[in-house]
Amino acid sequence: GSDAIMGFHDSSGANRNLVFVSADGKFYYHDNDIGEQYTEAFGMNRWYHVAVTIDSLNNGVLYVNGEALKAFSTTVRPTASGKFSIGQDWDGGTATNYFSGMVDEVAVWSVARTQAQIRESMNRTLTGAELGLRAYWQFNDGPGSTVLTDASGNDLHGTLVDMEPATDWVTSTVAIGTSHTEYVTGG
Repeated sequence: GSDAIMGFHDSSGANRNLVFVSADGKFYYHDNDIGEQYTEAFGMNRWYHVAVTIDSLNNGVLYVNGEALKAFSTTVRPTASGKFSIGQDWDGGTATNYFSGMVDEVAVWSVARTQAQIRESMNRTLTGAELGLRAYWQFNDGPGSTVLTDASGNDLHGTLVDMEPATDWVTSTVAIGTSHTEYVTGG
């Protein structure tokens, strides 16, 4: 099986661009143009920074911890009217492939970030005003909250589902420089 880390979908929930982790610890990117692009296996129960970029020439790269691990070419792009999910896949409108780990900070950009930009920002808190930052969820809302606040200033707030708001928020151990909280998904 595979757990969805994040995904872009069209307005009906059909898959467009997805990032998963497989049961054997491989990260992969998937879209309906190129299928699945896997990395090597990584150890479980550790923090990883995972990023995917697709530039204006349709060149994509899957990064793990700032390292470019898989290059690909695709014409599939997120759509403005589509859905975005963290910790699940939509599969045509039905939530599936729940992520059974922890997530701390998710950023969506309107520009393809370079490897140097990814490395420079992956272990620090963003200001929310960075050029091209479309959405930024820090997962700092805390116990009792089912809202995921967008810190980019674009008001793309999320709603957390399938969680116990009083107990599923935990203090992060990821090294970002300040105390953070993340949402632990049900499995």
